[in-house]
Amino acid sequence: MFGKYTFMFHSCRLFQAKITSLTGTVVLKYMVMNYLNDNLKT
Repeated sequence: MFGKYTFMFHSCRLFQAKITSLTGTVVLKYMVMNYLNDNLKT
């Protein structure tokens, strides 16, 4: 029973890490696109 909870906890952590990295990638792309757009305007 305890092992089951540990597995669930690790799965949750792994899922959270995936979401975090995905969000970071999206934000990074968004910032780069904004930066390029600002530079192309001038």
